[in-house]
Amino acid sequence: VREAVAGFLQETYEKFIRYFGDGDAEGMSNKNSISYEYRITMLPETFTEIEKIDCEILITTVYENEAGEIIEFSQGIVDEDSYYLDNERGNVYTVSVSDTEVMIYDGIGVKHAMWMKDGYYFHITYYGSVDVEEVSRMIESIE
Repeated sequence: VREAVAGFLQETYEKFIRYFGDGDAEGMSNKNSISYEYRITMLPETFTEIEKIDCEILITTVYENEAGEIIEFSQGIVDEDSYYLDNERGNVYTVSVSDTEVMIYDGIGVKHAMWMKDGYYFHITYYGSVDVEEVSRMIESIE
């Protein structure tokens, strides 16, 4: 079954869900590079940037705290990339954050948040203990 969720196309299989962008969607197909870099302006306490990967079509910034928990924030153009999430060991649902539909994957020791905005896809992965409200605050702080 194929359906749209948080701007992504979703295909549900027995043991996993595949999410992928639709580069032909309105406002998406005209981007072939990142012209503006978005940033999380309100990270949880003690997180500092430890790595940044910056190229024409994807920017990923990695943060770590003293406990070794990791936050990865990615911004990219919509293309043929896919995300596969285990639907047997985690829950997938959507929430609204500042009028944006965000897909949340809540797994064991990891949370993913994915959404589309301004012609880009965004992805936050959090390895550690965090609640959805904290992820929502990070998303709201993105400028």
